[in-house]
Amino acid sequence: MPDIQNCHNSRTSSPSQRFSIDAPLHCSGQFLDDFIQTSEDSVHLKDAKTGKYIQGSLGMIEIVGLKTVDEVIGLTVDDIFSAHGPFREDYGPAFREWKNRQPGKFKRLDHQVCANKRRIDLQHAFFTSKGFILFKNTMRFPILSLDHREVIATLNISKNTTFQRSLTGLLNLYQEYYPEKQAIQQLLRYCGLKRYFSKLPTLKEVMILFAMRQNSCRKYIAHCLDLSPDTVASHVYQLRKKLNTPDLHQVLIQLRSIPVDEYNGHEPL
Repeated sequence: MPDIQNCHNSRTSSPSQRFSIDAPLHCSGQFLDDFIQTSEDSVHLKDAKTGKYIQGSLGMIEIVGLKTVDEVIGLTVDDIFSAHGPFREDYGPAFREWKNRQPGKFKRLDHQVCANKRRIDLQHAFFTSKGFILFKNTMRFPILSLDHREVIATLNISKNTTFQRSLTGLLNLYQEYYPEKQAIQQLLRYCGLKRYFSKLPTLKEVMILFAMRQNSCRKYIAHCLDLSPDTVASHVYQLRKKLNTPDLHQVLIQLRSIPVDEYNGHEPL
């Protein structure tokens, strides 16, 4: 890890404020190492000259599909997104297009941070190596040398805000990147619901299932989805037939444990 100063900034003093500033950071290697290792978010540190990863958090390792932190050290963004890297699985044309854009995008952001010596904030969608789609709020910080004259590393902190969207909004998003059946399958996997089904539910059945998270009353669901109560009952009957669990209650328990914000819009994202 680069030899860099104790972390300080004249405009902040509390640890909770330390990563909400605009000026460059001057941090000791031990401070950064401790911060990255204990962070629950996706965090990594890269050498500014070589672009090689110096350290990564467990959250970052999970997203890119590696097994240990040691595996990412010394890699570059080109290695991560190469044909033989952790993103080697092919989830379709939208995934391939996104994957091909990432190395250039990351390099441009790193160059901007280094050139301006200022933090960059970014809100963006990001695929995981398993083909899941995450929403992330990202901050990239420049880390300065001992004499403060050059940026020697960049610190990336990304917070997963996926479940600040509604399930309906996420379903719409998955349909933008995947064919309908694949979109349903991937979202159910991400939400931990795929294991409850012996047969993939239809789009309408998934929409009804998501509506049942709030209220299982037929009239409520019918009103939400502009359907008749009898149509809702028919879809629920078909939904139950596709379960490999005795009743729908277990599925709803899992669904209601997902901390989504169902009031943050139901329109396509």
